[in-house]
Amino acid sequence: MSFHFYKYKLLQILMFWIACVLNTNADVLINISATMLAPACSITSTDGYDPIEVNFDIVNVEKLNISPPRKSFSIFISECDLTKSLAIVISPKANGSMMAKGRNILATSVEGLGISFSDITMDKDTSIDVGKKTTNLSRDIK
Repeated sequence: MSFHFYKYKLLQILMFWIACVLNTNADVLINISATMLAPACSITSTDGYDPIEVNFDIVNVEKLNISPPRKSFSIFISECDLTKSLAIVISPKANGSMMAKGRNILATSVEGLGISFSDITMDKDTSIDVGKKTTNLSRDIK
């Protein structure tokens, strides 16, 4: 998306906020200055174009506490600006996040059912919390 799109969206949000605070419909003149930063990398599925989709197939919810299903998937990281640090933030679009065992995990459309993410490298399992910046990731994320 272009810089002008983000600038327009920022202006819309700011105008909505001002209207809510003032509770008025009057025209308000404002000046906005912002610095738009390009992301450090592009993260997609392994084909380099499509979003990442992970299919868990059919899951028996009665057995989740006994043997939770694990699903490995690969990501394709490209167009990196190597002057920036690589970090990942999982930002849910639809169902948000939920707390489980003291961690923020990805909520699903099923009440009380979530998906946790981990970076697993050489027998080291590092949790990835939803909504929190995670750095120092390995190449394989599960």
